[in-house]
Amino acid sequence: MPNHVSTAERPAIGYVGQSCSELRLELARRNLSTRDLTIDSAMQQANSDLRVVIIPFVGESISEAQQQLKKQLLRLLPTLLDRGTELIVLTERREDIAPAVYVKDDLIKPQDRDLVQVGSYAMYELAQACSEMPSERLINHNLTISSPAAMPELRESEKALLKRAFNDFHRIDVTDLIDTGSTTRRVFRVDAFTQDGSQPEPFTAKIGLRKEIRVEIGNNADFCLESIPFPNLPPIIERRCVSGANRSAMISQFIYRATRLDRFIQAASAGLVIASLFDGPLRNWRSRLNPGEILLATELQAVLPQPASKRLGQAYEAAASIDRNVLKPSDLFSLIHSLKSTKVPACHSHGDLHVKNIFVRENATDVILIDVARSSQAVVTRDPATLEVSIAFDCPTSLPGALLRDLYKPGILCRQLMGYRDGQIRAIEQIRIQARASCNPDAYDLTAAFFLLRMARKYKNADAYLCAAELLSSVD
Repeated sequence: MPNHVSTAERPAIGYVGQSCSELRLELARRNLSTRDLTIDSAMQQANSDLRVVIIPFVGESISEAQQQLKKQLLRLLPTLLDRGTELIVLTERREDIAPAVYVKDDLIKPQDRDLVQVGSYAMYELAQACSEMPSERLINHNLTISSPAAMPELRESEKALLKRAFNDFHRIDVTDLIDTGSTTRRVFRVDAFTQDGSQPEPFTAKIGLRKEIRVEIGNNADFCLESIPFPNLPPIIERRCVSGANRSAMISQFIYRATRLDRFIQAASAGLVIASLFDGPLRNWRSRLNPGEILLATELQAVLPQPASKRLGQAYEAAASIDRNVLKPSDLFSLIHSLKSTKVPACHSHGDLHVKNIFVRENATDVILIDVARSSQAVVTRDPATLEVSIAFDCPTSLPGALLRDLYKPGILCRQLMGYRDGQIRAIEQIRIQARASCNPDAYDLTAAFFLLRMARKYKNADAYLCAAELLSSVD
């Protein structure tokens, strides 16, 4: 170790209890310093720069050691993992590994059990493991976070993740970007500033449950990078993505100078944008069809609301005031469950292709997709039907009920919508032109009906309920 490097400047490893001289020596050889801690001191902000905390598995008996470890992990896990500190449980004997792992696995969900390592290490092995732990995304408590007064307050776990993802900046300005309608998922625009005031391009930060973020990052790597053209997908900045005890932050480049589709849709070029979507981001996915791969009704039942949903019941009551012969939710779901299990072609799909997941670049028709967390193999009808129903019901301007009920009469793909000047109708017509090339008309009707039922529940919408009921009643 160079003599000019002080202990205070070296990355720190915490040890709960009294560390041995051999471990301190091995850590020092790897330019790491040691801090002996109590559980309370390990959680203090002064120790938030710890790369690793080591917890010895000790007690008068195995049972006592397990009880003590459980208490320690319950207190330490949320705080330390949100900071970016790794945890290692150290057993004296190899036969003690299984009892320690039992405690860890009892506290941590299966997909997150890699958060805590358990092992019986020689001191040089333990020091080496500590030296190999990543430390570039530890929390920076000096980072200032600013947000608009009207924005819902950031949770402590969200602040911790942002202070890690952007720990090399002096200040960040955070604003809500998308209303996700979720209590566990938020999307922000982040403007970051260095000490001297310089500023890179803005970022997008999506914070959600660990599993959801892990799936989205995996989907992006496995299904999108080599299938979606470069301009149509904002790149993820993996070195800034961080995980805490329960939630993770995915950082990507901000979509600059672009308008969300629900705000753009009234433009005269809406049809061109939809054509660009199918010819650009979706082209490779939809060109690789797997014939007869998926049971249509079985897959789509997963997107349905619950039959006893109060909001769906309110949509039915409103629909019954227009057409007293419309089927009740219970009868409608009995009809759904009696549908034949027809196999239809499948392709890779976005999985959640609504208007708020699509952006259009200003002064162009280039389309950008976001949120590929649900991307997977799906029925070929899913993406186009999801999008057209979203355009019909999710946009700021509502279409008249009579027009909606005309749009969604049975035989959707056989209907001609030429002559309409409205941007929403032009966009829907272009979706149907694209869908006709690969979708069976009956399968498309059924898919649209399922998503119309979702809209009926979401907005307590009578027209969506009436359209869905008529389409389902016409299925053989």
